[in-house]
Amino acid sequence: MEISVVIIYVLLAIGLSNFCVLLLPLRLRHNFYYTAILFSAFSIFIPVFGILGIIIFTICTHFMKDPHYIQYIKQVKYPPFLKEHIVEPKNFGEGGAYTFLHELKDITGTVRVWVLAAINSFASPLANKINKTLLSDKDYEVRLYAFSALNNQENEINNRIIAALQQFEHSSDNKKRAHACKELALLYWELVYQNLTEPELIDDIIKKSILYLNIAQKTYQDDPELFVLRARIHMRKHEYKQAEELFLKALEFNLPVNIVIPYLSELYFIKRDIAKMRAYLTQNPHITDIPIVGPVVDFWRQTT
Repeated sequence: MEISVVIIYVLLAIGLSNFCVLLLPLRLRHNFYYTAILFSAFSIFIPVFGILGIIIFTICTHFMKDPHYIQYIKQVKYPPFLKEHIVEPKNFGEGGAYTFLHELKDITGTVRVWVLAAINSFASPLANKINKTLLSDKDYEVRLYAFSALNNQENEINNRIIAALQQFEHSSDNKKRAHACKELALLYWELVYQNLTEPELIDDIIKKSILYLNIAQKTYQDDPELFVLRARIHMRKHEYKQAEELFLKALEFNLPVNIVIPYLSELYFIKRDIAKMRAYLTQNPHITDIPIVGPVVDFWRQTT
């Protein structure tokens, strides 16, 4: 009888210990196997009080916060120029993210994955640039997440390209074919803009975008979105005069300013025409509605 009671107690203690390990916050659960052994030994060799201690400890861990861990997550959650009107100082840009993921040696792999997930929650060329630098990382989980983030984006765009190509090749309706060409031009450019192509393929992808853009503009001669696309391609080629003319032409066709003004302002900044850049940024009240642009507008308003 006594032996059966002991066996039941041991089994309950082991089961409860494993359950408590599952309830621990991820930052304290680095190795499930060793933590479970520790909890089981504690609950078995200290009858009743050991189990009570484990339960109390598990509950308390959910009220304990690691200040360093919280600080890092805050820094990643709000990168510079990515969210409007942030109270916290913005001190975690591309360089900060790179340093965190590559150079800080005392950060666990799990935290690095969380940081990478936070960075990738905002689709941007910079996020993909960081992803590419992590494809050869020594941590398997980091490599896998970076590859998955790049692969998912590329697959999504490629699937849309395949659908548009099928519409272009098999449709007998000229308007549908033109619409497919517009989609293809935008999608091929997106591959380049989002840093999803290999460097040696960029020129070929841009040529494809221009090819379908030219076909689409035969039907959509006054489409301001296509003016903006061609202007962005000119900007990449450092052909700023042609880009400026096309951006201004897009504005004449009443394309929403929040689509054109950020690119036009960037162009003037590159040309170091700060007066024009500030004028476009500060004289359009709706431009601050864009989270990624709002803090930039606030900065230039404060420096007038």
